[in-house]
Amino acid sequence: MKWLEPRARFADSRASEGIPIIVVYPGDPEYLARLPANVAAIASNAGWTPETRGPFAVRNADGLLEALLFPLAERPWPAAGAAFPFGSLPSLLGDHYPTGRIHPVHWRIEGLRSAEERKAAALGWLLGSYRFRPGKAPPHLACPEAVDPKRTAAIADAVCLARRLISTPANQLGPATLADAARLLAEEHGAGFQCFED
Repeated sequence: MKWLEPRARFADSRASEGIPIIVVYPGDPEYLARLPANVAAIASNAGWTPETRGPFAVRNADGLLEALLFPLAERPWPAAGAAFPFGSLPSLLGDHYPTGRIHPVHWRIEGLRSAEERKAAALGWLLGSYRFRPGKAPPHLACPEAVDPKRTAAIADAVCLARRLISTPANQLGPATLADAARLLAEEHGAGFQCFED
């Protein structure tokens, strides 16, 4: 098995490109003023508020998704679990908010208040893109500003490799196969590897 594939990755684009996921904080009385005028008008006309509703898809007259409003509760940054809300986005966007576009699209996150939030969002997105069984490609995110894409992807790769090893049934992952996965990981990173057998 190719234990080191597939890789977590960001979209090959700038952070300013892609369909925006606009973070809105419940309790912010000025949230409508912070939104683009057309997005604010659609949200207001629909009666959407971040306190009482979940994510809100903003579509243009042709039915194409133009933005997604994503309510995010206040939380300490960085903190354990800070990335979790963003981990729901890849499956949420693929399953519940189709874009209406023929060609694949990528996304960008707007409205986060700090570098810590952007780092957590980026990591959460990559972790949420993991699938044990191959399927359609997850949506890609433009790497947010102030986020190191290589470091973030390396962390996500490590977590997803551990997930894959844990989730693999015992009849497919015996001691020899587990040792082979460790050997491949060591070879990739130039580390030493030694297997002890009884």
